[in-house]
Amino acid sequence: MRFQLNKSLFGGIFTLFTGTAAAQLIAILLQPFLRRMFLPEDFGAYSVYLSLVSILVTLSTLRYEPAIVQPEKKGDAVNLFFLAFYFNLIFSFFLMLIIGFFRNPLASFLNISRAQAWWLVFLPASVFMLGTYQTMNYYLIRKKRFKAISLNKGARRLTEGGVQLGLGALGRPAGLVLGDVAGHVANVTSGLFQLKEAGFKAGLHSFPLQRRLMRQYSDYPLYSMLPMALNTFCLMIPAVFINKFYSQEVAGYFDLTRLVLVVPSALLTMSVGQVFLQEVSEKKRKGASFFGEYKQLLGVLSLLGLIFALVMTLLGPWMLGIYAGAPYQESGRYGQILVWGTLARVAVSPLTMVYVGLRKLKAQAAWQITYFALVCSLVFFRNLPVRQFILILTGVEVLAYGINLVLIHGIVKQYHQEIPKGESGEGQASQEQ
Repeated sequence: MRFQLNKSLFGGIFTLFTGTAAAQLIAILLQPFLRRMFLPEDFGAYSVYLSLVSILVTLSTLRYEPAIVQPEKKGDAVNLFFLAFYFNLIFSFFLMLIIGFFRNPLASFLNISRAQAWWLVFLPASVFMLGTYQTMNYYLIRKKRFKAISLNKGARRLTEGGVQLGLGALGRPAGLVLGDVAGHVANVTSGLFQLKEAGFKAGLHSFPLQRRLMRQYSDYPLYSMLPMALNTFCLMIPAVFINKFYSQEVAGYFDLTRLVLVVPSALLTMSVGQVFLQEVSEKKRKGASFFGEYKQLLGVLSLLGLIFALVMTLLGPWMLGIYAGAPYQESGRYGQILVWGTLARVAVSPLTMVYVGLRKLKAQAAWQITYFALVCSLVFFRNLPVRQFILILTGVEVLAYGINLVLIHGIVKQYHQEIPKGESGEGQASQEQ
C-alpha cells in the first residue's frame, strides 16, 4: 500500500510554512539595504542582544505555555494561559531591576562597546512581549488557527523592518534594537485580536484553578523549562562566544551567516514542529499511532536540508558577497562549514515535539544536558582561529542532534508498539507500501 499522507497534519504545516516563508522573505529582502546602512559591529552587538532575549524568554514563563494544547477543558487552557502570563510578567520585572543596576558591567563582560551598552535597557521589554506572544501562539495552535499565526508573523516583520529602515536611513545604529521592540509590539497587538477571534474567554480566569493547574502540570517547569533553556542557550550562545572571543565585527559576519541558515530552520523547524505537536497530542488523546507521520517528516526534512547544504557549500561566499556586499563573503565562508550542523538541526528539531506531546520530558532533559555540556566545551577552543572554532562548533551540532534522533526514534517506536493492534491501524496503514 502506498503512503497515505495525513492531510490535516500537512495542511497545517503548509499554512504555517507559507506564513513563515512570507515573514522571512520580508527580512531577507531588507537585509541588503540594512547591511549597507549599519556596520558589521552594529550587527554584532545586535546579535548578542537577540541571543540574550531568546535565552531569557525560555525561562520567563516557566514553560507553562506548551501545556495549553493539552487539556480537554477550555477553562483549563485559558488558566494555563494566564499562569504563563503572570510568571512572564514577574520575571520581566526582576530582569528590569537587574539591567538597571548592572547594565554596564554586563556589557563589558559581553564585549559590547559602551556606545551600545544602553541597548540593554530594552531587554526586559523584548523578553516580556516575546514571552506574551509565545503564550498567545500556543493557544492559537490549540485552536488550529494556523492562518492567524502566519498573519501575526507578517505583521511583526513588516513593522520591525520599517522601523529599522527608517532609523537606518537617519544614521541611528540603535534602529536595529528599536525595530525589534516595535516588531514585538505589533506581534502582541495582532495576537490580541486573533485571541478574540479564536473565542478566548478571559472571564474563565480563576486563581484557585491556576494553583491546581500549576501543580498538575508541574512537570513542564521541572523537566521542560531547563531543557528548553539549555537548547536555546546552545543555539544562541555561539554568537555571544564569537563576540567575546573575537570581536563585534566578526560577530557581525557570523550574524549574517546565522540569519541565512535560520531561514530553512524558520521555514521548516518552527512550522513543522508546532503542527506536529498538535498532531502528537491529538493522537495521544485518541490512543492512535503517528509512526507513519514521523517517518514521513524525517525523510522530507532530511532531503530538503541536504539540498540546502549542498547549495551553501558550493556557492556560499559568492552568494553572500553579492547579497550583502563584498566584506560579507566571509559570512559565506563561515556558512560553508556551519550548514552541515544546520542540516542535522533541520532534520531533527521538529521531531523533538515528541518529548512534549508524549510527556517524555526526562528524556528530553537528559539530551539537553548532554548538548549543553558539548557546547560549553567550546570555551576550551577560544584561542583557535575563528574558522577552526566554527568547524568545532559544527562537529558539536552534528553529534548532538545525532544523539537526539536516536532517543526520539526509540520513544516513538516504543509508543507505537504499546498501542493495541486494533487501535493503531491508522499508523500501521501509513507505514505499509
